[in-house]
Amino acid sequence: MGRSKITKDKGTISLTKQLVALKVRYETVKSNLKPDKFIWEGLIQPDPLSGKYRVQIQYKKNSVPKVFIKHPKLLFPNGKNPPHIYKGKNLCLYYPPSEEWTAQKIIAKTIVPWTSLWLHYYEMWLATGKWYGGGIHRNTK
Repeated sequence: MGRSKITKDKGTISLTKQLVALKVRYETVKSNLKPDKFIWEGLIQPDPLSGKYRVQIQYKKNSVPKVFIKHPKLLFPNGKNPPHIYKGKNLCLYYPPSEEWTAQKIIAKTIVPWTSLWLHYYEMWLATGKWYGGGIHRNTK
């Protein structure tokens, strides 16, 4: 996920609405709402045969959501990072210049399904060594 700021546009969804949408759609482990940001942790199961992953989303007002896998820890075979992950271990779920995600979109309907898909491709990558998810990844800090 990019580090660029999202400009505040008309129709920006409030932090409270974003957090409520996450809690309604997904199994929430914990959440913390502050005036300018929230942290949500919940469980995602990318496939019926997969285990559940504990995912953390950090979202600051007028920024982009950051997604981290808290449990189980991501595996790094031979010390190699999985594709589409940033140095801080937050996931790269879309190409920021494409503006696939904006502050006018619901995180529960975009970022979380994209996280589930990322986990699906991650599991395939662990099994085969090949990333089948495609995509563009720019290496940013």
